[in-house]
Parts: sequence; C-alpha cells; structure tokens
Amino acid sequence: MAQVADPAGLLGAAVGYVWARLCLQTPLSGPLAAASGPALAEALAEAAVAGSGGAWHPARGTLAALLGGSLGMARLLDMAAAGARPAAAAELLEAHTAGPLFGDTQLLARALLEAARKSLAAAAPPPPRTSSLAAHLVQDTAAATRRLHQLYGAVADSAGGRTWLAALPPAAAGALRDMLDRSFVCAVSVLLTATDALELPQPPSTAAPAPAAAAAADEAAMAVRALGALADLQFCAVQVRAYGDLVARLNAAVAAAPAAAVQPLISLLPCYPALAAAYGGAPAVAISRLAFLLPLAASCLPHAPHFEVAAAAVLPYVYLLLKGAPEQVTQAAHAVWAATLARLCEREGDGEVREPGSGGGGAAGGQSAALVAPAHRSAGGSAAAVEVAASMVPYYMERTCSPPCSAGDVELMEKGLRQAVRSLPGGHPVKAWAVRCLAQQLAAWMGNAPAAAAAPGTAPASPPAAAAAAAGAGPPHAGSPLAPHPGPAASPAAGPTQRAAGALGTLAAELDFPLLPHALAALDELVLGLGHDGRTVVLQELYESWMQCNDYARKPLLDEWLRRAVAAPLAAAAQGRLGWADLRAGAPSGTRGAATWGAPATRLQVRLV
Repeated sequence: MAQVADPAGLLGAAVGYVWARLCLQTPLSGPLAAASGPALAEALAEAAVAGSGGAWHPARGTLAALLGGSLGMARLLDMAAAGARPAAAAELLEAHTAGPLFGDTQLLARALLEAARKSLAAAAPPPPRTSSLAAHLVQDTAAATRRLHQLYGAVADSAGGRTWLAALPPAAAGALRDMLDRSFVCAVSVLLTATDALELPQPPSTAAPAPAAAAAADEAAMAVRALGALADLQFCAVQVRAYGDLVARLNAAVAAAPAAAVQPLISLLPCYPALAAAYGGAPAVAISRLAFLLPLAASCLPHAPHFEVAAAAVLPYVYLLLKGAPEQVTQAAHAVWAATLARLCEREGDGEVREPGSGGGGAAGGQSAALVAPAHRSAGGSAAAVEVAASMVPYYMERTCSPPCSAGDVELMEKGLRQAVRSLPGGHPVKAWAVRCLAQQLAAWMGNAPAAAAAPGTAPASPPAAAAAAAGAGPPHAGSPLAPHPGPAASPAAGPTQRAAGALGTLAAELDFPLLPHALAALDELVLGLGHDGRTVVLQELYESWMQCNDYARKPLLDEWLRRAVAAPLAAAAQGRLGWADLRAGAPSGTRGAATWGAPATRLQVRLV
C-alpha cells in the first residue's frame, strides 16, 4: 500500500502555492486595490502567522511546494528502488515536466525569495534568531535536502540503482539532471537569503542582552544546519558562484564559535559501520557528503570539551577515505589528517597551520568546507593533545601503505609525515619511529622485509597503544609496530618503491637533529639488506633528495653517510668479491664511489653485489 502523505504538509504546500501566486499578481488600483493579489497575499500571511502563533509563514509552504512538488522526485526514485521499468520512469518524468506545477518552478522560487526578503526586512520587532522565519527556512531546506539525499543515494549508491539510472533514455536522464540542478540552485538561493537575514544587526531591546558568546554559538549552530543542507546536495556537482560565497560565510560563522559547532558537525557525519560496509561499492553520493563535512569537523576537534572522544569519532572517517575514494577526495583526506595533527600540536600564538596537502576539498562540486583558522583557545599543544596527535601516525602509515599502494599514495603520505615532523615537539620519538617503519616498508616492497621490529634501543619506541586507541588507530599489530605490507615482485623502481626512497631522503633531511642518527641507522639496515638494483635506486633517490638540503650543519653528516654507502662495494672488491672489470665499469678510477654535492645528479653506476 502506498504511503499516505502528511495532510498538514499538503495543506501547507497548497497555502504556500496560492500565496506565491497572489504575491506575483499585478496590483490593482482604485476601489479594487484591497482585492488585488498582493493585498490578499499579505492578509493571508498575517492570518497564517497569527493562527500558528508565529511559528508558520506561507513562505514555508511555498518552499515545500517548490522542493517537494515542482522539483519533487520521490515517486521517480521510489520506482527506481522498486525496480520499475526505466521506460515507465521516463513516462513519469515526461508527464511531470510538462505539468503546470513544474512550469511554475521559477515563479515559485521568485515569489519565495522576494516575499521572504520583504517579510524578513519588515519584521518589527524582529523575533529571536532561532525562531525567526529565516531560521525556519534553513530548517525546512535542510529537511528537504536530507530527504532528497537519502532517496537519490539509495538508488545511485547501489549497483542495481546505477544500472537503472544508466538505462534511462537520454531525454529522461536529461530531465532528471535538470531537476537536480534546479533543486541545488533553489536550495542555495533560499539559504543565502536566510543567511542574509540572520546576519542583520538586531535592534536594541529592553531585555538584557545575550552574551556575545551565546549569540556566536547560535549563529554557529544555524550555520552548521545550512552546511548540512549543502552537504546533502554535493552529489549534484553544480558550479554556482553564490554557492562558494555562501560556504565561505557559513565557515566564518563556525570559526567564530568552534566549540559550539563541533558536536553538531560530528552529529552530521554518517553512521560509520554502515558506511564502511558499503564503502567497497563506491557510494559516490555518501562520499560526496562526507568529504564536504569532514574538513570542517576535523578542524574543530581541538576546541571540543573532550577532544580525545571527538578525535575517536572523526578520525575513522579520515582513515577510511585514504583508500578507495576518488583522487580528489583522497587528497583532501590526507590534507585533513595533516591539518588535524598540526592543530592538536599547535600552541597558543602559533598562528595558522601550514597545509602540506594538495587537496582543498573533496566535494563533488569542487567546493568544500574550508578548514577553520584557530580563533579561540583550544586544547592544542597540551600534553594530552600531543599524545593523541602522535598516536595518529601508526595507522595513517599502515592504511596508506596497504595494497594497492601507488606512487601517488606515498607522495601524499610523505606530505603528511613532513607535517608531523614539523608539528610534533622537538625530539618526539614517533618521528624517528616513522622513518624506521617507512624503511621497513620499503624493504618489504623490495622483497627484503625484516623478520621483526627493530630491537629496543636502536630506535625510539612506538606510541602507547592507549593513545593510539584514543585516536581511533587501534593497537599496534603483532610482530611490529607497523607490519610491512609485502609488495609485488617487480622492478625496484616500479610502483611506490622509488617514491618511498625519495620520501625517506626528505624526512631524514628535515628530521630533528638529535634524531638524525636513528634515521641513518634505519637507512643502514635498509641499504645493507638490498640487492644491486634496489640499492642503486635507493641511493640515487637519497642523493637527489639531499642535494636540495639547505641545512649546512646536517649536510656533512648526510654526505659522509652517502659516501660510506656508495663506497661499500669498493670494500667488497678489495676482498675479492668484485672483479676489476665490474669495478671499473661502475666506479671511475680515483672517485672511490664518492658522491659530491657539486656534481650533477647523474645515475650512480657502482656495481653492487
């Protein structure tokens, strides 16, 4: 049996439709002026507001008629979920787009926006922000977009639904795309109008003024609702200039009260178990919404009253998007991880965080919620926050290096680890630990994985399991703080191996000076365990990375290590393990295999055992 629509909702939409048509009628003059459309519309609005105690305005009914009637797709998407024939859906779309309600889409939208602006400007005295018409329009828009997201996502995020959508005739597919575009533009226009009204200065009142912090918290809560509505429509992927301006203004409202916004933002995130279970099916609609909300929620973490709990709620989504998502979303996830770690380590007065990631957002429409600049006191820089930040590193590396791992994944991970090296306190052991684990991972990719983790005393220990669990990373795996993932038996220069060698060189050049011996010890273990081809690739990448080093206190140590590593085959030749022909072909006479910093970055041709 078909579900019966809400009678009150239908009545409100009907009243809103009539009110919108009356508002746009040409005013009459003379004795008939009182019977003209605008006058009747005003009387209808006054009666509706008075009858509802100020909680309902015909503009809300117009919005329902617009998004639920003119642009409503519930019947169509119900047909898709039920497996109806695409031809029947095409007939429904054709009949709907040819009907009068769809033809009145622009009329309803114009009447809604114009009348809402007049009503908002003429409200005297203005109601509280949270109960004003603007606030109700934001709530109604958020509810309508949430329903559209759920209906369309149930179809587009399933394999059968994608097949059904692909089977639509071209004309029907074009009509569906047009309805989605119109829904997006209408929602943005309504939210922009409501935001303008909410930002108007409030006139002086006889009541005691609310604290500035409370007002900022109310604005942040309303901004989060509007951002949630925009997140629900990210799958539409429409480029509108007003949309970018609106997102920037909403982000600024959240930045003014991040402590009040963090919990509402976290509540907007989807159910993690359900999303993780469906993640293998590439749910593009759900991912687009998450990628829009995640940067903003993560940037507010240090301001949460219990930031450890907030981090455990947000970081699993970041780790999930590191793999299997579209490239733009993956880049945004790495950038969010790096920015979150930096903000947890940030001390008061440090200013804004440098973003190492290349992703500026993961939304399908190319615009994402921006990272909030630190504007208020937070838990960043405290011992507990630094411990949570350090505990983020192990699973970040494990998730990124899990197969399939490409050179692009390693490049993004390198940027994240460089942010960790810059942000964590000087001499923090997890920095050298990350270098050693990356060296072990590189050895595993080249077919020479170490049998066990490094012995205590040769490298700093991994972060405590309790801190890792607080950040959602889970306990370390058995056998190693970071169990290396075996790689394919391919050329050492193929896939992520060459990029990982370059990342090792970059991290060693930026690591805290007291930790440099630990990094060089890890490189010793790596190079001594590699064969000819692998050692050549690693040494060449280290050489090219260290050529760019401008730290002239560190450079002699790197130079000495590289000379020693390149000269190792000469020592082997002196013991008779290399022929003179091999030695002469690999190392010209007099060079002793030494790499000089002034020489061009040519290939190292030393013939290694």
